[in-house]
Amino acid sequence: MSPRTKITAVLSVTAALAMLVAPRLFPVPPPIAAAQAEEAHFEPLPTSDPVPELKARQRDVDIVLCLDTSGSMEGLLDSARSRLWDIVNRVSEKEPNARLRVALITFGSPGVASERSGFVAVRTDLTDDLDALYGQIMALSTAGGEEYVGWTLHTALTEVSWSTEDNAARIMFVAGNESADQASHQFNFRKLAAQARSRGIVVNSLYAGNEDQGIREQWAAIAEAGGGVYAAIDRQAGTRQVATPQDQRLVELNGALNQTYVGYGAKGSSGKANQTAQDGNARSMGSGSASTRISVKSKKVYDNSGWDLLDGLSNGAVDLDSLSDEETPAMLQGKSMDEKRAAVADMKLRRAAVKKEIEEVAQERTQWLKERPTSEAEGLDEAMLEAIDAQL
Repeated sequence: MSPRTKITAVLSVTAALAMLVAPRLFPVPPPIAAAQAEEAHFEPLPTSDPVPELKARQRDVDIVLCLDTSGSMEGLLDSARSRLWDIVNRVSEKEPNARLRVALITFGSPGVASERSGFVAVRTDLTDDLDALYGQIMALSTAGGEEYVGWTLHTALTEVSWSTEDNAARIMFVAGNESADQASHQFNFRKLAAQARSRGIVVNSLYAGNEDQGIREQWAAIAEAGGGVYAAIDRQAGTRQVATPQDQRLVELNGALNQTYVGYGAKGSSGKANQTAQDGNARSMGSGSASTRISVKSKKVYDNSGWDLLDGLSNGAVDLDSLSDEETPAMLQGKSMDEKRAAVADMKLRRAAVKKEIEEVAQERTQWLKERPTSEAEGLDEAMLEAIDAQL
């Protein structure tokens, strides 16, 4: 056999072995159909399953509520008080890993804001402290005043700390009545709504009154310029409460859940007190509001890392080892580090069990409500829920 022939034989054997081994080292995708070949050519080949941490990566969801607090809007404010937890609950259903932040702006508020600011006030910048936000909504009151929609949009765009993440959802709701063109020579709502849209902020308009009247007063034009939805709402519809067979059990579970909240640090005592206060505020609006709030408290969006030890530990806001004696909850003081860790682990198990039962009972309540016939007019909550469904 000549040297050239020997080399050729060796190369042939090597190539054959490589063909046998290669699929194990470098998996080859199945043949692509001719009709799909062109499209598939541009698809990256999968290398492995997504990293688990990426699957659970949070998405920023920013919602800014702009509410008219002029004299005729008490029903609108009551709807917001009654239905905030329904809105939060829906966001959690659509985006289970959402990092939800909500801001509150009021307009037509002469008792709080001056003429220089267009009677517009930022009551709360975007925050994930939902209890603090709810306290602000509960404290709202109405007064006579001019309702400047354009000025309100300007304030929302310049004074709110919107998320800058590429995949963030940014949603604004403007709810009120009267002409949207008031003070348009200073701030034109059309230009500002379009500017919001260019920044990835969707502007929805909710007119408290007759649909045709809202169109004449340019509220539909707000949503058209802002890429959102326009709806005419019944100011009182959102205040109606429906008692369900599951309400009492949810109240009992809420009591058990609250026992697992342990305040730490400077905000521990006030945070715990505010949680109790907002439970009471929700109950004062009716059984429906109370039950929906309890349901929200079982979800990830309800985060009290700033004052609750378990949330703080879970989200990296606090380190058990580094807490000073003054910052450490009373129930853990005087214990060894091993005893502290054991107590925290036990509390986590208790909270997880209670949350699981709350979710189960809340699902039963939701099913009961779905099966209940209704022909009520659309309220603030229905309009907002429909927008969230479309925009998340």
